[in-house]
Amino acid sequence: MRRTMMTALLTALALYATATTAFADTAEYVAAMNDFEPIVTAWHADFEQVAELVSIKPEMACDAQVADVAKRGRSIARDLEGTNLIAPRSLSDIHGSIQGATDWMATVAEQACGGEYTLMADTTPEREVAQNALTHLRTWLAHNQPIRHTLPLPGADNN
Repeated sequence: MRRTMMTALLTALALYATATTAFADTAEYVAAMNDFEPIVTAWHADFEQVAELVSIKPEMACDAQVADVAKRGRSIARDLEGTNLIAPRSLSDIHGSIQGATDWMATVAEQACGGEYTLMADTTPEREVAQNALTHLRTWLAHNQPIRHTLPLPGADNN
């Protein structure tokens, strides 16, 4: 009997600890990504603009603007790799898709000057994957925010 009670208590504590950790991780992830997602989205928009420019004027592939996009993309890809460590399991694939696409797009931008890659043609699938994954991420962030308020308390200022 004593052993059964101890097992039940330890199991309950383990479940509580797991739930608390999962909530804390989710809250930490949401806080990080609410600030970081607009930066990632802006970088993808910048990449699109630079890619369109280079498709019209191929000599611009060696421009400092392309090198800047590559450098920022590489940095964002590393940051995405780090934030994926705290991403909820349900978002791991989506987050990984954004990270992988961003990393490849940065690689193409880094090597576009030598003519090995073209920004538009060699990133088409990755740009589509990233846009779809970013849409899913934005939707998740909008609807899976941690609970910030408790129920209204009678007689208290609940604003």
